Amino acid sequence: MSEGAPENPPLDELERRHAQLQRSFRALQRLIQAVLVALILMCGSLSVYLFRQVSTMRKQVEANRPLINQTVADYNSNYLPQVQQFLGRLQAFARTNADFAPILSRYSLAADGVAPAAPPPSAPPAPTQK
Repeated sequence: MSEGAPENPPLDELERRHAQLQRSFRALQRLIQAVLVALILMCGSLSVYLFRQVSTMRKQVEANRPLINQTVADYNSNYLPQVQQFLGRLQAFARTNADFAPILSRYSLAADGVAPAAPPPSAPPAPTQK
């Protein structure tokens, strides 16, 4: 053998390294299996928790349904006419004051008879060619 060539390690050294690699590989396999089992348990627990939350919320909605229906009926009979009356007054004001029409049109409240103001031009018109 020449002095510059690396020596081959003894056979027992190779077997020892192989055994160490096998132990490390098995430990890594066990660790991955443990993580997968933990992940499955966490997903199952989350599913049970969410199922219980949905069930609880459905029961609460059903228990409060009469109150919700009463509140909607109260709004439709008392507050909605007042809101519509106020909106009618705003639209009448916009008919007599043209400066107010853009404000109503901005919030999509313009009446049929009120024409929304034209938006300002974004660029000057192009010159016509003859």
